[in-house]
Amino acid sequence: PLTKRGSKQAREVGTYLGRYRFSVVLCRPRQRALQTAKLAGYEKSVTIDQNLAEWNYGGYEGLTTEEIRADRKDWNLWRDGTPPGDATGETPEDVNRRAQAVLNLVTPDVKNGNDVLLIAHAHILRAIAVAWLGLPIAAGGAFTLLPATISKLGYESGTETMLCWNTPPCI
Repeated sequence: PLTKRGSKQAREVGTYLGRYRFSVVLCRPRQRALQTAKLAGYEKSVTIDQNLAEWNYGGYEGLTTEEIRADRKDWNLWRDGTPPGDATGETPEDVNRRAQAVLNLVTPDVKNGNDVLLIAHAHILRAIAVAWLGLPIAAGGAFTLLPATISKLGYESGTETMLCWNTPPCI
């Protein structure tokens, strides 16, 4: 569950987002994300989307980067994904396909001038951002995304762009 701090942050994000009307509100299928949606004021309009699930780390689940690099010195999640031969986890390409599926779902709304809200966690949101920008999935490693922040993707002169990233005041 969310901590007290996380609950407070979710309510604060909801205050920032209150000025928008979203045609679609999609949420990651996990307790913290759903609790965030509720505290932010979107409990009644949220739709769970399995494509917003966090990266499935397979055999690396629960390990830190340092622990993984003890065995694979140059390992990078965004380039290498889960352990070699691990059929239980996701490759970067798998995550990219899910990110693209989310974009395929919401882009028609966005192109019609509607705002869309995605409530999820860092890795999948970073994957969605780089897919939106037309960058390779490995570029997701170059973006940091902190908890309870707001990022906005959109268009400038008809081109997909990042309007703001990782901060509440930019909206």
